[in-house]
Amino acid sequence: MARRLQTRDMLRALALSVALLLPGLAAAQDCARLAAEAGAEAGLPEGLLPAISLVEAGRGTGNGGIAPWPWTLNQGGKGMYFDTREEALAYLKQAVAEGVTNIDVGCMQLNWKWHSAGFATPEDMIDPTRNTRYAARFMVELYNRLGSWETAAAAYHSTNPERGRNYLQKVMAARDSFQLSPLGPTEDGAGEAAVLLVAIPAQLDGILAHPGNPLVALASAPPADGWEGDTPFDDVPQTPSD
Repeated sequence: MARRLQTRDMLRALALSVALLLPGLAAAQDCARLAAEAGAEAGLPEGLLPAISLVEAGRGTGNGGIAPWPWTLNQGGKGMYFDTREEALAYLKQAVAEGVTNIDVGCMQLNWKWHSAGFATPEDMIDPTRNTRYAARFMVELYNRLGSWETAAAAYHSTNPERGRNYLQKVMAARDSFQLSPLGPTEDGAGEAAVLLVAIPAQLDGILAHPGNPLVALASAPPADGWEGDTPFDDVPQTPSD
């Protein structure tokens, strides 16, 4: 019993140390972890929503990796990464006050023009939990309208067939790049396992890594983001259009 408690305390201490020493990783972990949880609750294929978050809000971690960053905004194709929630929120509020509507927000880069009505305040829209849960519900709506998760993922970005196809390829590449490294659960099974995120642009054997399924024809649906800018996975080879 003493050994179990000691092990549990060590795991908690390690998780706390990571949060204290690597606040950027802890914040980035929130986007991927929350997207995974929201996707699972909504019935999305495992790893799909975190992959979309990585493509939409991926930011270099400083050690050669990429991770989704919650304090990301994109105004008219100009991506911006803020160090803190307060900085990102201040910019968002100012932009909205000036009449800007083409601005994408947070972990899932939800476009203000199309999706702000789903949130009570800018604070709610940029909140990682609310942002990812909304995106999960929106993906379910797209799936119900379009008939497949592949088409829904493509339409999340664009209803244009070629752009949607290329975007889907990036999402599938991102899906294959995730690895979640568990720090638990504890030996006595109590509590939830602590999890660290490792996201790098390479093939990994992580628990979220799955091959993509064939692309089917796109149908009309509203996109979640409102721009056609670059993503961290733009070097993924693209299938020529017919």
